[in-house]
Amino acid sequence: MSAKVLWQLVDHFTATPLRGPDAILLSIQMLAWARLSARELVEPALRLERVQQRGTESLVQGLAELERPASPFALAFQGAVTAAANATARLQQVAEDAVRFEADGLLADFSPADVAFDVVSIQHYWPTIEPSLADLMVRLAGPLEGVTAYTAWDVTAQLADRLSRRGCNVMVENPVASPFPALVEIFSGQRIETSFSDPVRSPGFVSRGKLRQSDVAIALPPLGIKPEPGIVERDLLDRFDIPKATWAVLAVQHLLAQSRKRVVVAVPHSLLQGLGSERALRQQIVDSGRLQAVVSLPPGLVFGTAIQIAVLVLAPAGAADRVRFVDASGEDFRESASRTRTTLLNIDRIVDEAMTGERSPVARTISRAEIEANDYQLLVGRYVLAANQEKLRSKLAGARLAPLGDLVETVRPLSASANIADGLFSVREVGTADIPPVGYVSAGRELYAEPAAMNKGFDQFLRPGDIVLTIRGSTGKVGIVPDHVPNPGTGGWVAGSSATVLRAKSATPVDPKALFLLLRSSLGQDLLKTITSGSTIPMITLRDLSRLEVPLPSVASGRRAAEVLDAEDALQRQIENLTRQQSAVSGDDWAAGMLQ
Repeated sequence: MSAKVLWQLVDHFTATPLRGPDAILLSIQMLAWARLSARELVEPALRLERVQQRGTESLVQGLAELERPASPFALAFQGAVTAAANATARLQQVAEDAVRFEADGLLADFSPADVAFDVVSIQHYWPTIEPSLADLMVRLAGPLEGVTAYTAWDVTAQLADRLSRRGCNVMVENPVASPFPALVEIFSGQRIETSFSDPVRSPGFVSRGKLRQSDVAIALPPLGIKPEPGIVERDLLDRFDIPKATWAVLAVQHLLAQSRKRVVVAVPHSLLQGLGSERALRQQIVDSGRLQAVVSLPPGLVFGTAIQIAVLVLAPAGAADRVRFVDASGEDFRESASRTRTTLLNIDRIVDEAMTGERSPVARTISRAEIEANDYQLLVGRYVLAANQEKLRSKLAGARLAPLGDLVETVRPLSASANIADGLFSVREVGTADIPPVGYVSAGRELYAEPAAMNKGFDQFLRPGDIVLTIRGSTGKVGIVPDHVPNPGTGGWVAGSSATVLRAKSATPVDPKALFLLLRSSLGQDLLKTITSGSTIPMITLRDLSRLEVPLPSVASGRRAAEVLDAEDALQRQIENLTRQQSAVSGDDWAAGMLQ
């Protein structure tokens, strides 16, 4: 309804020079003026229903009065006079409609915050999130009546709006000036304290050298920002203690320092599995008992990015000895509103799953010791097993298992490119497309490498029995190198850049052909899926691959594996030969012969 009301005003401006976000913002400001007038929060002479009767010039003067620095509504009406000067031809009609909408009760539930997400031009101008994500984050904050709530980077006030309507005393901190918090204050009738300051670099809610803490803090920090050096060292408020911290790490530490009772923060999946400062933060919040829950969500909830996010629920005071993991990325919890936009469904269930300790198909409660054993990985898929993974665990219950890293070493691909130049030597790449569903791999396109690479990368050439495993993109695709392969050097075979090579260790008790058949099997593919991560580009890290526990094939299965592969290879050659014979039946000149 909010968007429909707004668009009726915006349509008037299509006949004026006013366009895009400026037209939308002025329309919202005119509605805010109507709301202030109805609530008698402006002087009688400044009420919109009276001013619009005196004509366009009086409307512009009225906006100037609302925008002047001494006005209590200056933030909400910033830029209104400049915008109105470009829309004088239709300002009168907009004012009349705004008064009518207020009188008809159409502004009772009007939210300028969520309108910002529905209007594409505003999304490009101000960052926005899917309204259902804002609903979930506020719900995860717990009971809010009468508490102090802090939100940062909430430029369109989507979180502040919900918090204020739930009876919170709201503090909003934004690094850029935005009229939305003040506009939300007008429509919700609740006071919102706003600071235009950078939450990480120079926070504004500071008193006597310390942060003014709130009861709860809720935020979705900007994604993809790389912090400049020195932020940790320049901090005067004792918030940061992790060197070379990423932006997400800095944001989480700031929110923990800003809140007393609970933090709800949306973070990229990279924070759940990354190394360096991201791992250091994970260890810190787990060991201290501050991490209470991790909720994995589908992509498409943040405008302008396909980055998949998760929501962390934290208690700054600590004391949690277990962590709740919830997988809310499945079909039961999402609906595709468009090609790039997702709406969350069943929010009540997501909240219940996060706040209870009961086992369910989409949630588990995990001890801190188990998280530590997983190197503080917080990807929900590590702990919440899908139905097929539960079956996988049952299948492996009685098997002899060993870490894959005990059986093979990983060899990274040789650096080579398709660009030819003098002095380079040629190699043949075994890429993803050269890995067949059965039999042995074959060499594909020709690439070129520096002589220095050959001298240093002798071991990177493929050898008989090497297993080529795709670890980026089409993860899990696996092939094995035949016994007859060119020697290292010019014309030698190398793995593609999206793969790694698994080479049997000299002391391994496992035949590489048997190991290959295991990894290629449905059981092996299910095992590889358990360590696959990434929402936009699936990937398997070498560390996870090395730790993956696999069943140990028997000695007899090694002998059988060679027979199976040889048989597959022979059948594949017969198929290729029959295909050539089939093509030759008609011949290339058949169509030409029909025309004679």
